[in-house]
This record gives sequence, C-alpha cells and structure tokens, in this order.
Amino acid sequence: MKYLSLFITTLATFCFAMIGDWQSYDISNLSHDASLKNTLDTTLELLLQENENDFPSGSNWHITKVYSIEMQLVNGINYRFKVGISNLEGKGLIVTWIVNSQPWKDQNKVLSWQIDNNTQNDTVAQESSTTSNILNKGESSKL
Repeated sequence: MKYLSLFITTLATFCFAMIGDWQSYDISNLSHDASLKNTLDTTLELLLQENENDFPSGSNWHITKVYSIEMQLVNGINYRFKVGISNLEGKGLIVTWIVNSQPWKDQNKVLSWQIDNNTQNDTVAQESSTTSNILNKGESSKL
C-alpha cells in the first residue's frame, strides 16, 4: 500500500508538471497521504538528529503546523516542507527543509534547511490546533 500511494503521488506529479518544476501540494490532503506524512515525520526526525546543536532541548520537537509542501520530480522526489515545530517547553520555530526521497531505495536525504529567524518564540506552539487536525485527525505528529 505504501508503494501504491507513492506511485500515485509520483504519477500525478509527473502528469501535471514538467520534470524539475516545483509544484504546490494541497496540505488538506495530508491526512489521507500516509506515505507523504511518513516522509515528513521521518525527515524532521533526521533533520533534528543531524543538527541537534541547532535545536535547543534535543529531539523533543513535534510538528504543530504545516505551512506548505512543494514537490519537485527529479531523481526521486524533492519535497520542500515549511512547518511550525515546538518543543515540550513551548518554544516554537518555523523550519523549512528540502529532502530528496527515493522510496525504491528506502532513502531520504535532507539537502538543505533553515530556521525562520523571525519566529523563534512561543507563537508557533500556540498555532497547533488547526494543523493537528490536518496531520492525524486530532493528534499532533510527535517524534
């Protein structure tokens, strides 16, 4: 089922876009796309592990809001995620990262990332209710 969902997503991306162009993803479909949701969760965890010095409070971060997702068909699929995350202390950040996903190799690689310096405060943590419902019908995605 995982590969069928990925195949459909890849096929739709290919049919409606030229190779190499970034295409917006309708985040209201995220709760129905287990493969993409898994990629989002897995790559956030990977990003936090690889850059633990840049994220205070270790890996106690979870997604509170998905702002945007874009896809680019290349050797695999590049995803550009822009999400709000918060930790157990209530600190919030908005983080954007690009990951290359090659599911036939069961491989995800973070290519680049950045923290929006204007959002290093508690406001992201307070925005969680809307996106929690989108992510998993009322449950936030905890790592």
